[in-house]
Order: sequence, then C-alpha cells, then structure tokens
Amino acid sequence: MTKIELLRLIGDVLTELDVQIGSLLPSDPKHRQLQQLRFALDDRQRKLAGQLFSDNTPAFQTAADQIQRTNDELKQTIADINRIQQTIDTVTRLIGSVTNLATAVGAVV
Repeated sequence: MTKIELLRLIGDVLTELDVQIGSLLPSDPKHRQLQQLRFALDDRQRKLAGQLFSDNTPAFQTAADQIQRTNDELKQTIADINRIQQTIDTVTRLIGSVTNLATAVGAVV
C-alpha cells in the first residue's frame, strides 16, 4: 500500500462514518461517539497527509497492513445499524492503528 492509497482508504472510512452518523438520531449517544471518532480519524488523516515520509519501509508496510485488515473488518459492520457498537469498537482500533503508523513514520500525532 502506498501513502496515497492509505489516505484514500481513510477518506473512504470517513465517508462511511458520515453516512452512519446521518442514520442516527442526534440524541442517540452512539451518534456523539461516532462523531468524536470521525473527528479523531480525520485529524490523523490530515496529519499523515502533511508529513513527508517513505511508504516503502517495513514499518510503514506493517502498519498499513494492520490498517487494511481493520478496514476489512469495518466494512462488515459499518452499514448495519444493529452492529453500531461493533463499528465503534473497530473504528477505535483503526484510529489506534493509524496513530501507530504515524508514530512509526515520525508524523506528529
């Protein structure tokens, strides 16, 4: 995976989160949780986009592979309103993986 592909993957997750957030009532506590996670992921994406680093290092590839696996899990739950807690848990792990990648490549998080 390249840096551009990684940023697109994160962007796709952000779009899916926007759709999921829009399907919840604003009074639903999960609405607020998803919004906070969405903002955190968006922040990580912007920071990664602004950093110069090599995407062909073993550290980047290992972290990118973890992000891809977590994204694959997320795709299975994000469209299902009945699995919202699982989506929240998976997005939380995704943010952790992106943070780990940013740390591995020296991006300030």
